[in-house]
Amino acid sequence: GSPEITETIQTPIRDAFEKEYPDIKVKLMFVAGGQYFDKLLTMIAGGTPPDVFAFHETFKLDYPTRGIVLNLQPLMERDNFDLDKYYDISVDPFKYKGDLYGLPWGGTMTLVTTFYNMNLFDEAGVSYPDETWTWDTFLDSAKKITKEVKGRTTQWGFCSDKGLPWWTNFVWQNEGSIFNKEGTKCTLDEPAAYEALQWYADLANKHGVSPKPSYSADMGGMMQMFTTGKVAMVNGAPWMVPTFKTIKDFEWDVAVPPKGKTRACLVCGSGFAISPDSKYIDASWEFLKFA
Repeated sequence: GSPEITETIQTPIRDAFEKEYPDIKVKLMFVAGGQYFDKLLTMIAGGTPPDVFAFHETFKLDYPTRGIVLNLQPLMERDNFDLDKYYDISVDPFKYKGDLYGLPWGGTMTLVTTFYNMNLFDEAGVSYPDETWTWDTFLDSAKKITKEVKGRTTQWGFCSDKGLPWWTNFVWQNEGSIFNKEGTKCTLDEPAAYEALQWYADLANKHGVSPKPSYSADMGGMMQMFTTGKVAMVNGAPWMVPTFKTIKDFEWDVAVPPKGKTRACLVCGSGFAISPDSKYIDASWEFLKFA
């Protein structure tokens, strides 16, 4: 996410930690998402790694084997640290060969769900999304909210995006998969996944209830189109909330994603890890447990 959004989330955590542990001072560094991992690896290669840093689950097979992240298992066992306060799905991505290498924290755990513009739903006389929603009712509602003026669409029911997090829900909801269980083969060419991706693409290309990704990109992306009231629904994540809270022109809310053959949504994100080269491992561990 953006440094501004990250700062909004992390600064209160730092302040609360320093209040409880006045002998430990935490200096925060904020780097734009697209530059973060290059910046991190440059600092590590230069011998000046941060004591604590965000560790995305996509690197769970890479960072532990390269010695980039500290094995937290001995610290956890030393302190009898209880993982029961975490959901398994939030901890498992940071385990490698049974050992723990990171701890999740709420500011970076992503649950992809549906954000919607309540005003646009009201204007179209459409019921708000709820747990009874299916792909069919989702599409029907998006059609009713989409508007055209002189043959040109001016308002859409949904905004699709080609980015990885935003279409995965639909694949899983159709009982498809992205990889096999071993993680060694992409399975997007199998019928269940292919059907879901076609359905997702049809939202823009066939039904016209979503702008095409190229158009939404020109308009600033799906977040910009949502905040300006151009689209009624987007698949979104927690890191979008600080931006959406600045919306003044309409009311918005969050709903569970529509159900396909089953109900499913993406949960992923980053945890905090500790550098093995840190001079303040115990203090860093206290921060991880707190955050």
